[in-house]
Amino acid sequence: MDEENQPHKFVLINGLEIAAEIKEEIKRDIERIVEKQKGGQVRRPGLAVVMVGSRKDSLTYVQRKQEACAELGIESFKTHFEDDQSVTDEDVIKTIQQYNADDRVHGILVQLPLPSHLNEEKILESISPAKDVDGLTQFSFGLISMKGRKLVDGINFVPCTPLGIMEMIRRTAQKLNMNLEGLDSVVVGASNIVGIPTALVLLNQLQTSVQLLHIKSQNIPEKISKADILVVCCGCAEIIKPEWIKKGAIVIDVGLTPVEDKTQERGFRLVGDVLFDDNLKKRASAATPVPGGVGPVTIASLMKNTYHSFLSKNPDLHL
Repeated sequence: MDEENQPHKFVLINGLEIAAEIKEEIKRDIERIVEKQKGGQVRRPGLAVVMVGSRKDSLTYVQRKQEACAELGIESFKTHFEDDQSVTDEDVIKTIQQYNADDRVHGILVQLPLPSHLNEEKILESISPAKDVDGLTQFSFGLISMKGRKLVDGINFVPCTPLGIMEMIRRTAQKLNMNLEGLDSVVVGASNIVGIPTALVLLNQLQTSVQLLHIKSQNIPEKISKADILVVCCGCAEIIKPEWIKKGAIVIDVGLTPVEDKTQERGFRLVGDVLFDDNLKKRASAATPVPGGVGPVTIASLMKNTYHSFLSKNPDLHL
């Protein structure tokens, strides 16, 4: 992609708008599916959330997911273990197994983080792969790492943040009339939840060439300067500088870090991993703001996975 001599155009990738588009598409389809069943027993998608403890941030995230379910016509189930000290692995796993067996539930999500005395891996692995709409089990991870592999019912679940990133890149490339196949992608950050699965999605689903970096990688500026698509998810405030970025690149910033700012009423502001300023706008063809970028699309992607899980289990309701 040679953009050096092209007139520069910058597109702000508005996560709120993209999330609204995705949710509207799902809502419209669910309404049509419900109408299709008029006069009979109505089946609709169902999402179950299991939460342990009362962390304020977790309560907020769960509330947002339930609100999204209500908005789209997805049935919502919740089990909340408020006394996080007395609950055991077995208590949580028993609840998950009940949801595994419930035909009304098409997706199961365990709100993270869990209290430190619980075995997170053991609990997550008790989720049926067919209902792992958060894409966090080893089985789901294995499927996305093997090109073209799916569950028996024809579905696999990409973790919600990487799925949202993929959707943002696709829709932005369409706006820019950009062909993604064969472009060079760089992912900075190698977590199991975001970095590694995002690299796999960029490779296997978007057909780009991918380089996966972490914070200790050498020559990061040089490697970033060759990226047509840059995804940064290392959790280091404004570590990526605009002058490193290739002219015309698409930049997706997953970072969200509070930094002190006495001019703000709450005493801090939220920033990403990329320094977002006028210099970035002069170089990138498109970039996400922080906040208002990846976050809203992550919840929309959870709804999308839940809807697709429902369709895979109800093939007679395909539109």
